[in-house]
Amino acid sequence: MIRRFSVSLRVILALGFTGLVALSTGTVIGLNVWSSGPAVDALMVQRSVAVLHALEGWLRGQLRPLETVVHNAQAMVADGTLDPTDPAALDGYVHGLLAGTPRLDMVAVVDADNTARLYGRGRDPIVEDWNGRPNVVAMLAAISARARNGQTAPVWGEPKWRRNGDHAAFNVRAPLVRDGHPVGALIIMIGLGPIDEALPAILTADMLTPYVLYDRNKVLAHPLLDGDTLPTNDGSEAAQPLLPLTDFPDPHLATLWTAEEIDLRNAVDLQPGWVRGVRLPNEKIVHTLREVTGYTPAALLMGTHFTVREGATAYVRMGKAIVAGVGVLILAVIAALLLGGWIGRPITRFSALARAVAAGDLTQDPPTTPSLIREFRDGQTAWRGMLEGLRERERIRSLFGKYVPEEVARRLLVKGGPPPTDHVEATVLFADLAGFAALTHALGPDHMVRVLNAYFSAMVAILEHHGGMVTQFQGDGMLVVFNLPERHPDHATSAVLAALAMQRRLDDGPIEDHWLRCRIGIGTGPVLAGAVGAEGRLSYTVHGDAVNLAARLEVMNKTTSTRILISDRTATLAPSVPVVSLGKLPVRGQDAEARVFTPADDLPADHGHVTGGGGPVILSQTTHATMPTTPTQPPSSQADTDEAQGY
Repeated sequence: MIRRFSVSLRVILALGFTGLVALSTGTVIGLNVWSSGPAVDALMVQRSVAVLHALEGWLRGQLRPLETVVHNAQAMVADGTLDPTDPAALDGYVHGLLAGTPRLDMVAVVDADNTARLYGRGRDPIVEDWNGRPNVVAMLAAISARARNGQTAPVWGEPKWRRNGDHAAFNVRAPLVRDGHPVGALIIMIGLGPIDEALPAILTADMLTPYVLYDRNKVLAHPLLDGDTLPTNDGSEAAQPLLPLTDFPDPHLATLWTAEEIDLRNAVDLQPGWVRGVRLPNEKIVHTLREVTGYTPAALLMGTHFTVREGATAYVRMGKAIVAGVGVLILAVIAALLLGGWIGRPITRFSALARAVAAGDLTQDPPTTPSLIREFRDGQTAWRGMLEGLRERERIRSLFGKYVPEEVARRLLVKGGPPPTDHVEATVLFADLAGFAALTHALGPDHMVRVLNAYFSAMVAILEHHGGMVTQFQGDGMLVVFNLPERHPDHATSAVLAALAMQRRLDDGPIEDHWLRCRIGIGTGPVLAGAVGAEGRLSYTVHGDAVNLAARLEVMNKTTSTRILISDRTATLAPSVPVVSLGKLPVRGQDAEARVFTPADDLPADHGHVTGGGGPVILSQTTHATMPTTPTQPPSSQADTDEAQGY
């Protein structure tokens, strides 16, 4: 089954190249895709770590001035440099703080009687009595109690949202102590700057969204809170609570604690922070988180999140790399198909040329298109030389075959030397035109040559069809041998059938406008075949009694009024051909009489009886019918001519 199945070389090359390219390129793309997902996640997380460090520095940088202001004020009150009960001195000091401390929103100095002097940026101080505010009074009492116990460190309050500025604000409270006794309290509020200004370069590059949460569920800072993005300002200067996480308009942040958590592969260690992945219906969100303590009653939680939908550049680059890889794969496959066709096309042409040459067609030429492949160029040259040799050989064989028997010419060309001498039993047929001399005299030599050529062409075609080989043309005669040089097991039968076919052809119509008749003698016996002649000029011929007998039988047709005579041995070897026995007749050149036969199919109806299955039937001499013949030379003269020709 495998041997019957075949595939074109061009298909093999094209599919082979394509398969190898697709396998290698596809494997590389697959490995990149398989490994790039976790790698990109890890890269983005690592970038988020850097963002968290920067965010923490940004946050501490905004709150550090608040601590500095508190410590300086406490120190000045403690050493008497600043008197909190002197409005003029206090006003000058606080206005200096507001001018020199960015984003400082409010300063309140409260004396021991709970009377507060309030300062704001761009406005005059306001004096308020806070005794009517129980919560504030309790807070101030707690600060004084701590101070009396020696605890003078600032206390951070819960962050609030400032409506008049649309930003979150931190507040700190600290006792003012002189000579170990509290003389008042200092309350300062500082606004938080826009988070977009913290990391503009990183945000632009990676589309990371930073945020700050208070107590894990309130949004303190987010790009959506910067500027006028959210309508939180109703015209009032009062502070309000921070927006709860669950109501925040960023769905990726709002679902931080409620969405399904996913396991992230190869997540980096963010100590003291961590990574949290959550899954939404259509995408995955990765959060990086870190807690910051010491500035608020509850911990602050800084974080970033990124998603593919938001266009994180690492994922975009990965997608572009995949698209580029697929594009390279397609181009490589197309190039492989073209390369396979380019390499396979000359080989296919050589294959077609080889089939044509094997079928005997030597008219085609190898491809003349120049090839860059050296082996193809060498193959074209070799094919061209081989075809020239074959054409020359065919010309020689064709020309040689016109002067020597075709089969002998083929053997000479194949073996490169004269054919070997054969000694074998063969059947020899000798044919001669009747009335040749008179016809030549009537037609003239030129016209007679045309008639002879047409006659020989028709007869040779019949003889070769039956396996006979014409070894000689002598005048109007032909010497034909069967069973040489190629063996023919039924050579006698073939010779008789060929003789009958020759006579039928002459009976069917004229040749070159002339009705011709011939006499044929057939003998079978041992013959010697080989190249005979001078050293520089040889001729392939046959010798033996069968040759002489065939020539004698051809002449005897005149006396028996027949057209074909065959020997006893020929009739015996051709039992399938009906023959009529003419009895024993004397044959010139032989000591004893020979039994002679003629094919029954070539006899007139009144000439005798046809043999049956038991063998030849001998006819009496009285039954011989006289067959009309073309005028010929007298028998004695014809015999003398045969003798002179070596027959």
